[in-house]
Amino acid sequence: GLGLHRAAVVQYLRPEIFSYFYLAVFLAIVNHIRLVSTYEGRGIRDFRLHLGGLLLLSILWANSHSGFVCGIIFLVVLVLMESIKGNTVSLRLSASALAVFLAGTFVTPFGIGLYQYLPHLFFADSNSLIEELGPLAPADYLTASYFPFLILIFLVAGLCGHCLLRGGIALIRPVLHSLVIVILAIPVGMFCRRLIPFSSLVMIFEVIYLFAYLKAYILEPSKPVFVKEMSEKLYRFFKYRWWSTSVSLVIVLFSAFLQCRIFIPGIPQVSTGFAPPLTAVAYIQEKKPRGRLFNDPQFGDILLWQLYPCPPLFVDTRFDVYGSKIVIDSWKIESGLDGWEKLLEQYKIDWIFVPTQSMLAHNMEQAEDWTQIYKDGLAVIYERRAAEAVE
Repeated sequence: GLGLHRAAVVQYLRPEIFSYFYLAVFLAIVNHIRLVSTYEGRGIRDFRLHLGGLLLLSILWANSHSGFVCGIIFLVVLVLMESIKGNTVSLRLSASALAVFLAGTFVTPFGIGLYQYLPHLFFADSNSLIEELGPLAPADYLTASYFPFLILIFLVAGLCGHCLLRGGIALIRPVLHSLVIVILAIPVGMFCRRLIPFSSLVMIFEVIYLFAYLKAYILEPSKPVFVKEMSEKLYRFFKYRWWSTSVSLVIVLFSAFLQCRIFIPGIPQVSTGFAPPLTAVAYIQEKKPRGRLFNDPQFGDILLWQLYPCPPLFVDTRFDVYGSKIVIDSWKIESGLDGWEKLLEQYKIDWIFVPTQSMLAHNMEQAEDWTQIYKDGLAVIYERRAAEAVE
């Protein structure tokens, strides 16, 4: 809950939702393979069902969201760590899981072309303009949005330290991969806000794996097969501790209720940070301004959703589709930076649709060759005056 609290701004009606779910399933499958193979010495043939599950998961994930790259990175790190440890069985299993997962990512309409697209998505120059992709500042950790992530970091660090103290030196080498993954996951969330939910899920699952390994191999090595024992405990928990299950369910539902009070699910999505300018869109639908449009990226999304046919947009939030130049020029114009007027002329813009509080809207109040044709608390629309009217 601590790690996913920060994900509230991206959990509703965005493609990241698929990756949160797929990543949790992925980590559950992979960690089950790691734990059982180590304890029982099973080989690849004994995990055909698991590998088939990974194949199906990778196909679904690659067709849903680019977050499937997290699974590839995780397995690559796992293979590298297993090669360092020198465990042949675990190395073969990890390599097989990586091969199967990679194979599934090619089962998309784009095939190998998907990997040609990913660099443009992840390393576009315009990404520097997106706050969600930026690092956390020191002051951010003390805000309500990011403080839970800070707590999670200290909690995970403390739990890892506890495991190492209980297990001693004998535990370090077998769980080296988990320690490395946790060490990598922490800065990933710190240097990219959007990846905090991914970082949190990975840390939580690795801590669970550490405790499971500690219990099965160090503290109680003479116990029966670990997985069978845990399955029996889970069965007894759900059979006899219905009250604990009920309390957990109530907590989850109450948390979802609170989140829905802040971000009411709907299309288009309304939140404390964004309200769709539906009245302005209705005005555009009625009046149908002519010529080339300059619009705010989020307003472009609303126009696409609400209007058919939709006027040709300058940009929307699919920045990778438009390219860095268009996105950066859009940011310069809406921010009112030097040269914004020349850019409007360069793109031959005839009408403008931006938030009322934007710097461009403020600048347009002083522009003699533009006329305000609509304004409310959310949006303003300007139209270029005819040349003879300006004279």
